[in-house]
Amino acid sequence: MTSTLSTGASRLPRLALWVGCCFARVGCCFARVGCCFALVCCLALTGCQKGMPEGRVVAKGVIQLPDGKPLTGTAGMVTFCPIDPDHPQSDAGLHAGNLPGKRCVGWIKPDGTFELATNSQGDGAEAAHYKVFLNVDNIAPGPPRVPLRYTEYLPSPWVVKIEPSVENFFELALEAPKR
Repeated sequence: MTSTLSTGASRLPRLALWVGCCFARVGCCFARVGCCFALVCCLALTGCQKGMPEGRVVAKGVIQLPDGKPLTGTAGMVTFCPIDPDHPQSDAGLHAGNLPGKRCVGWIKPDGTFELATNSQGDGAEAAHYKVFLNVDNIAPGPPRVPLRYTEYLPSPWVVKIEPSVENFFELALEAPKR
């Protein structure tokens, strides 16, 4: 992972430790202050180095209704399970030990958008082929707007590829229920 701090800023944690050690040499009371100062400075500066984990990319999207408007009035998440692109209807993604990529999820926001995370918010997704399905609660009045086939792994028609080294954006469109 690359650091986002400049060369001059990367010396600050060392400076904080040095100042903390100087306080520690003065006496017992100052030792506590010095250690606390060094710890706080190091933690604060380490937070500036946050970035995308190696091998992961930003992947976002929107769930769209058949009329092209975003899915609103629904709470839930979108799940991306790795698949073998040669066998997209296999359930191997549910047991994805040998496939590239890791299962990732994104909470559906009130505006119908989502951002994928693998282990923690903002850590992105690995480049791979994925089967996509929804886990939603209809909180808007009226009949459910998400057909059942989009809420289960095997019947879901959505198969996508997350590309490496680029920001990926997916428009996942729900089809109107067949009558």
